[in-house]
Amino acid sequence: MARNLQLNRSQGAGSMPPPTPPHRGPRRLTRSLPAESRHRPEPPPGLLDAFLPAKAIEIPPSADEEHLFEAYIIHLPPVPEPPCWLPGSSFGRNDHGRDGGLQLRDTRSLDKTFPFPLEDFDFHELERIPDKQLAKIITDKSRAPVISFRHDTRNTISRISHNLVAKWGPGVTQVEADMMWLIQGMRVMRNHVPRIHRVFRDELTGYLFIIMDYISGDTFVDVWNGDSLRKRTHAVLDITQVVGYMQKETSRFPGPVGMNRLQALVHGDFPAPFRMDGLEYEQYLNTLVDKINKLRPAHDRAKYMKFDRSDKFILTNSHLDPTSFIIDDKGIPWIVGWGKSCYSSADCELALAERCFPLKYITFVLALVNRVAHNEKNRRAILEIAAFIEGDPHGLIRP
Repeated sequence: MARNLQLNRSQGAGSMPPPTPPHRGPRRLTRSLPAESRHRPEPPPGLLDAFLPAKAIEIPPSADEEHLFEAYIIHLPPVPEPPCWLPGSSFGRNDHGRDGGLQLRDTRSLDKTFPFPLEDFDFHELERIPDKQLAKIITDKSRAPVISFRHDTRNTISRISHNLVAKWGPGVTQVEADMMWLIQGMRVMRNHVPRIHRVFRDELTGYLFIIMDYISGDTFVDVWNGDSLRKRTHAVLDITQVVGYMQKETSRFPGPVGMNRLQALVHGDFPAPFRMDGLEYEQYLNTLVDKINKLRPAHDRAKYMKFDRSDKFILTNSHLDPTSFIIDDKGIPWIVGWGKSCYSSADCELALAERCFPLKYITFVLALVNRVAHNEKNRRAILEIAAFIEGDPHGLIRP
């Protein structure tokens, strides 16, 4: 009862109302919006699923000696997902004799459903695209996924359609393009080397771009590390057979094709002559042998080179390693990476392959040496020269 009296007194006429808090600013009039306008309109279907929207590139009109091309627009499809990089070893050796190190690959490059930027273009339409715009499309790693990127050479292979790839970077040379063009005219070897469709140089970066066929299959590394012993055996036999086919493509003079300098077995302090015959090539290699013997004791001297004057120089890749071979879905071997290719001897090819392959592939190297005819003395001399060029004059460092 006392509580009720106290409540009545506090609510009486003489009681003061509770103080109101001071206003911190002018009052704002709030107004509720209609329900249909409270949210933004929904985007078109599929727009939110794309990582990058579709893009249009305008190509200005152009002309050549025979045709006048009107202006047109290249429509690049939307990209559904961002790049997903997968690291892996390059399984090879660089120019300094060390392991090639890390190699990166975008997993989207192996996706058969990925919308590649130049999927609907035939070879004639691809030829019409100016170099500047085509280089811009290829170097866009978000739209043209990367199959291979090596951090030591900075060379990149980008997939631009289901059937085509583009190789570009500071280490891509004209030697590789010229040799691959030449191989397309060889009756047997053209079935084991990707066909190239266009070669151009970007004016902005100075990089050379080589557009070639995409070979679907497994690398020799995957086959060697796989569980199928039968598939590995067939791959070794087929690869050694293809290397034997290369011996049937001969030339009277050593060195690369075209107006290019020799890239293989060249020491930085002793540059090779621009154009050489067989005798000059032998003298150059023996000059390197002299430099090796000056660093070694008398009982450990390297043997001098001696070419048979009746023999012709054969087609060589000059840098065969586990990443040089691709076994396609039909089991046919393909040879890629012709940046150091030239006409030389079988001894050079086998010695450089022996130097580039790690010891875990010793079975393959022995099969290659036993099945391909060569000069054993010259092969051992070239192996010493390769070690000397890599900074190992005593030949102690092995992969």
